Amino acid sequence: MKEFLTYWRNFAIKIKNQKIRILFDFCIITALGVIIFRNFIFTGKWPAGGDALGLVSRTYLLGKDLKWLYVWRPQSFGFVEVIHGYDFFLAPLYWIIGDPIATGKVFLFLTFIVSGFSSYILAYWYTRNSTASLAASFVYILNPWLFSQYTEAHGDILFSYALAPIVFLLIFRAFETKSLKNLFLAGLAMGVFVSAFHPECVVIYGASFPIFAVVYVLMPAKGSTRLTQLKNFIKVALPLLAIGFVLSAFMIIPLVLDVKAEILPSNLQILCGRNLRRRLYKLGRRVHLTSC
Repeated sequence: MKEFLTYWRNFAIKIKNQKIRILFDFCIITALGVIIFRNFIFTGKWPAGGDALGLVSRTYLLGKDLKWLYVWRPQSFGFVEVIHGYDFFLAPLYWIIGDPIATGKVFLFLTFIVSGFSSYILAYWYTRNSTASLAASFVYILNPWLFSQYTEAHGDILFSYALAPIVFLLIFRAFETKSLKNLFLAGLAMGVFVSAFHPECVVIYGASFPIFAVVYVLMPAKGSTRLTQLKNFIKVALPLLAIGFVLSAFMIIPLVLDVKAEILPSNLQILCGRNLRRRLYKLGRRVHLTSC
């Protein structure tokens, strides 16, 4: 018993070091993720979720022959979709793993771990308190809504949820420090936000930006005026938006200009009934569509 108490005291002294404590908290989040997803990770079965087929087929279809590099491309049922920044994270993971099912499962597991880490980092930046940050992380990753997304395998929504705290953190730091480095990182985060997040998440999270702007201007820091805050906001916001636009231009410009997919026939019509079934290949092959 005495040896255990001595060991515990020594351990408590060590974790008082902030770096060790943060590393320890990250290990707790990772261990929690492994416990929750143990059957998901350590089995070879198909991932659960109504949209799991979409995630796996998307990984397979876009990972072969560099299809994800097309500005416009046919998706699983042949509709034309602008390239999504989400694929820049998904396709390289497929190249490393080589199996679309395993890639989908690893990707979904990583979104849980990153969600815990990112929320922890954002909370720690505000509080400088490890306990409060760990509690905030638990609230962020252990809520019923999040698990409802895992039961449906909504990869793009989970991806957005995982990176949202980092996006907000980088933007907040840019306005706080106004340094060129943080401004570029915030612009990079804005580019990922526009081009890689699920459209619904862009709307939901994006609604907080006008609120932030109003609060930033109307509630100036000590020693500053509202006019000064407005000028500072414009100085940071304009370059941030410009960098974000340039980095997401591969998606925005074709969408605005209504660029057509050259790899599909111009007289492509909606397929239905027998024509649809005739033109679909079995699972695991690329879907190829011809004019009706």
